Amino acid sequence: MGGRVLLQNRVQDSYEPGVVKDNSIFWRVRAQVKYDITTSLDAYASMEPIMKIGGNSFIDNWRNTIGLKYKVNAKTKLDLFYIHRPDYGKKSYNRLYHIVGLNFSYTLKVKDQKKKRKSNKS
Repeated sequence: MGGRVLLQNRVQDSYEPGVVKDNSIFWRVRAQVKYDITTSLDAYASMEPIMKIGGNSFIDNWRNTIGLKYKVNAKTKLDLFYIHRPDYGKKSYNRLYHIVGLNFSYTLKVKDQKKKRKSNKS
């Protein structure tokens, strides 16, 4: 069993057809801790302030996440999570989101054609 600390930065931009371009710049910093419960089950928690550069409030919103990741097999993983996200950056109101989610991921392996050609030449 072990733990891991992750510090991640992200600057994001988005494009939506038909919507007036919002030139806002956001800066996201994520601090995450992970704990290996078993070889196939991990618990994690993270906090992620999302800051709008030049906005009404320095912190636009904040994401607190807790979750469990389960490795079903080498190609399949499940991630059950809860996100508590208060929204601070609005002048007229503050919103609060409670998000419960389940991610299912399956990894497809594509055969490398270069390796296949090299092994056929031998």
